[in-house]
Amino acid sequence: MAQKPVKHLCLLAILIATKVVTLAPRPLFTQPMTGISGTVVDQQSQKGLAEASVLVLGSNYGDATDAAGHYEIRNLPPGRYSIQVTIIGYEPQVRDNIVLRVGESHVLNFALATKPVELKEVVIQANAPWDKELTNASLAGVEQLRARDIKATPAAFDDVLRAIQVKIGVTSSGDYSGYYSVRGGNENQNLVIVDGAVIPNPYRFRAGFGSGFSDINPNTIENVRLYLGGYSAKYGGALSSILEVQSRIGNERRLALQGSINLVDLNGLVDGPLPGLKGSYLFSVRRTYYDWFANKFVGDDSSFPFFFELAGKVAFEAGPKNRFILSLKRSREGATIADDVSDQLNLSEGGKTSLASLTWRSRLSDKRRAETVVSYYNDQSDFEAFEVTEDGARVERQRLNSKAKHFSLQEDLQFKLAGHNWLNVGVQASFISAEVDYFTDDAEFLYARRDFPNNVNFDGSYSYYAAYLQHSARLSDRVHLSAGLRYDYSTLINSGNIAPRMNAWFGFNDATEFTAAWGIVYQYPDPLEINNRDPGVNLAINLQNLLAERATDYVFGAKRKITNSIHLNVNVYYKQLDRLLLPRDNETFFPLNNGIGLSRGVEIELERKSSGRERFTGFVSYAFANAKFREVTAEQWLPLKFDRRHSLKLFTEVKLLGSWRANFLWQVATGLPFTNITGARTLPYGGWVYIRGRHNGANFSTYSRLDARLSYNYDQGRRQFSFYLDFLNLTNRRNVFDIIWEQETVIQEEQYLRLAKKRTFFMLPFVPSFGLSFKL
Repeated sequence: MAQKPVKHLCLLAILIATKVVTLAPRPLFTQPMTGISGTVVDQQSQKGLAEASVLVLGSNYGDATDAAGHYEIRNLPPGRYSIQVTIIGYEPQVRDNIVLRVGESHVLNFALATKPVELKEVVIQANAPWDKELTNASLAGVEQLRARDIKATPAAFDDVLRAIQVKIGVTSSGDYSGYYSVRGGNENQNLVIVDGAVIPNPYRFRAGFGSGFSDINPNTIENVRLYLGGYSAKYGGALSSILEVQSRIGNERRLALQGSINLVDLNGLVDGPLPGLKGSYLFSVRRTYYDWFANKFVGDDSSFPFFFELAGKVAFEAGPKNRFILSLKRSREGATIADDVSDQLNLSEGGKTSLASLTWRSRLSDKRRAETVVSYYNDQSDFEAFEVTEDGARVERQRLNSKAKHFSLQEDLQFKLAGHNWLNVGVQASFISAEVDYFTDDAEFLYARRDFPNNVNFDGSYSYYAAYLQHSARLSDRVHLSAGLRYDYSTLINSGNIAPRMNAWFGFNDATEFTAAWGIVYQYPDPLEINNRDPGVNLAINLQNLLAERATDYVFGAKRKITNSIHLNVNVYYKQLDRLLLPRDNETFFPLNNGIGLSRGVEIELERKSSGRERFTGFVSYAFANAKFREVTAEQWLPLKFDRRHSLKLFTEVKLLGSWRANFLWQVATGLPFTNITGARTLPYGGWVYIRGRHNGANFSTYSRLDARLSYNYDQGRRQFSFYLDFLNLTNRRNVFDIIWEQETVIQEEQYLRLAKKRTFFMLPFVPSFGLSFKL
């Protein structure tokens, strides 16, 4: 069934991409441009400074440095410029009389000296820590992305949850799903936080269409951090990772317009200064468009998947020390694929989401800062899979109706102590009401990589509380230490736990640094977790006898700057899992804390960064991983759902003529494990069951895919234009997405026999895609 939409989308992408190329304005390709790039470092330690502002004075050109201190400003007209670098805690620096000639790429590096922070000159920034260098350096296993990194990833459809899957240690669920795994963990072990608010279900097209995309607008992203383990005590409730997204506020100087289109949606945005106030507004709208065309060619009972989103953000300052940010978002989605002629499954899906949050940031004094976040999240999903028999009867095969409401309050206080010491104190409270009604007839079909309870029914309310304490200290320019303590409590299971954390950074010399982390993390049961747990359990029963699952993390990292542009990163991790929730059997899926697990691996990445003159940049990474589990009383270890032993990723960007770029992403990895079905057996009382092999005891064939992107970027101050052509799966590789077994009755020697009929579903074939965006 999924192949029909793919064919329509392929044809549509080719037609639109052809039109875009034909209609592209010719002057954009001929104007001579130049560029400037380099690094911003601490003058004493020579360590790169993240999020420094690099501006071309007298213009709207500029950039912010990445985690390593690199910046790049493209497409500057030839001329003479002054370049200014600023960052909180450092003396500003200006370079005058920088002459740029036609076609040149100028390299300009900065080394900044520290200075005391003067509050009168400080602008309250989103999540700006007291000491950026300490915060970033002291955390092991942090991956950082910017909006332009997301948009440079081939075949990611400008989607943040797909772009992070390129990072080392991250594994994809497949082309039809936005779910991801971190270091062998399940999809439900990842927590997504947007502007301080937890987003329990950050996906579009959730049940029937595989949670294909995220609901995070790529045009509003300021910064993305993925914590792969070893995170501070501020974060909890996720055994594998924390994805923290910071969205940008509106333009405080002028009215600006932005728009984009890709294979998935249309995206429009307007932002500007608040009239009469010191602040800004930002409003955006997104909607799929292919369904407008495709629905004209399908029957009245069918509709292509769609979603619509309207969002807004208002930020204003109340005096020199207080800033308020109000965010609102409303979205809906749905689809119906019906076939009244054949015996194929028919799908119907719908969903609605509302999100409102208010953030108050305040500088109480020179050494105290507070942030308060109040958020409300309301989500509703409805899904049904059914068959229509020859006589017109409707037979339900699967149903999921869920509702969730979250009201959350968070308070975070930061104190600057004597010397280079910082203290974070915080409390969090969430009040949750949830309803879930789930039914599946697995006597008819069974998935290779998903094992669902037959029936889940939950209707109740509960609360979740947390408090944390985090102390960070810079003992010297070469040694940073951080220690934290977190307490979590859930009324759903009436249980609480204390989780200690430790983190260290050591700069061996100017080119080599080491990080280490140890910590305990707890994750509490959630009745809405049905589709993304392995093995599956029914979390609507036996809740008062359950405990939170626990992970003990050990992480060690080493970074070596071979040259200014070539960096080597090595990470080693070891994670012990216990109190894992496993089913007592495959009929009731009764949950028990009777499982233990182990996740360990080595990750190696060699990266070539841009310093302005390199024509080729990118990275090559290799990860060896082993993730397994077993019952406490069992002897045999079983692979976890994302036990991908070997993974190799190669990404490169090639600078072509002018502002043209070519990006390539090649991935090859061990096939994901699945549970094989060897047949079906009739029971004495007349029923029948599938004959299962060992849990996750088989593997799909090796995964391999090559994606490419050809892009053009025009950037001249306020006017920006970009266009790309994507080529997903250039080699047309048939990678397995999933296997489904269905019952089949045959007659042999006048006897009815039950057989398990196997159907293999493959990921996307070769698919061309496109993207077009502008800023005014």
